[in-house]
Amino acid sequence: KLVKSKNLWQRRIAILSTMFFISKGSFEKTLQLAKILLNDSHDLIHKAVGWMLREVGKRDTATLERFLHAHAAVMPRTGRVVIMSSIGNEVISKEKAAAVFSAVTLRLEQLARDKPFPPPAQTPAELD
Repeated sequence: KLVKSKNLWQRRIAILSTMFFISKGSFEKTLQLAKILLNDSHDLIHKAVGWMLREVGKRDTATLERFLHAHAAVMPRTGRVVIMSSIGNEVISKEKAAAVFSAVTLRLEQLARDKPFPPPAQTPAELD
């Protein structure tokens, strides 16, 4: 419920509270909420999602890489934050980060060729 709140702080609490699950080696809830918050309009949400994704990557690099490959093209700022902070913390290598950036660039070029960019995704509150 919190993830779909109109209140910024409740949405932020929703994603940050998944740190408990991450610490226990369970990433599903974090990834589920991260997908919902990908197109959130607030920078503090982007940073919180990036932080939790980085924590997932510290414990399971392959899971972080799969998530980034699947979703980085639609991440407004979060993708770059996660990738750059992950490189800084040596969660993923510079080569793997370059591959993700390359995949994102190719996906954006494909979208531009295939059709105009879709309208912005709904905000969490509009998903109710």
